[in-house]
Amino acid sequence: MLICYFDEVKPNPDGQPYYWLGGLAMRDSILQEVESDLSALGYECFGTYDLLPSTEFHATDICSGNRNFRRWIRPDRRLEVLKRLAQVIARPDSIFRVVVRMDVARIARGVDYEAMAFMFLVEKVNQLCRGRQELALMIGDFEHGGVVERSVRSLAQYRQNGTLYAYGQDIDRVIDTVHFAHSHHSRLLQLADVYMWFKQLADRSDEARGIKVELLRYLREDLGIMWPTKYKLWPGGEE
Repeated sequence: MLICYFDEVKPNPDGQPYYWLGGLAMRDSILQEVESDLSALGYECFGTYDLLPSTEFHATDICSGNRNFRRWIRPDRRLEVLKRLAQVIARPDSIFRVVVRMDVARIARGVDYEAMAFMFLVEKVNQLCRGRQELALMIGDFEHGGVVERSVRSLAQYRQNGTLYAYGQDIDRVIDTVHFAHSHHSRLLQLADVYMWFKQLADRSDEARGIKVELLRYLREDLGIMWPTKYKLWPGGEE
């Protein structure tokens, strides 16, 4: 079985024009190993194994030195944490990357692009599982408010009737319902957050500066994890 942890990145006028939804689909057989790696890194960073808001990994805060990393003055130390998190993701046979990117400026006014993104994400997770003869369970970040109840309703509808639009798909590999947890209670949700932050960083319209330059080089050239296993660009393309 694949457990799919997903998160979102909202558009902002600061060089990030897209709405992103996606994350990491992990084989259940490696979850404990991944959690152990992240717990060890958490202890190195915070001196405790406790899962608290004050011990949470948020890539944007690590990069900028804010909140839980406000005392980390040296940029190279924060860069090393981001690289360590990226290394956990770089398991090509057991962690798969699923991404939906919505070009908000090109979507008609009034279209609920967040709901559409969730539908596309379910389709891509289902395609990933169908190709590997797996089932999937989806887990999202509870902090995203109204998306919780709407996602539960939508997945139930997709499983019953298929997805919407002219080229709708049968959803036969995603089981049960969408589950949600607070991100500070789950290192695996935090890892999904980190990956989606990596993705938006690579597609920003403004120029990367500071440690972001070396981070992007490392992600693309040393690890090669920036290209998703399954993706949907809307309007645009898909795989």
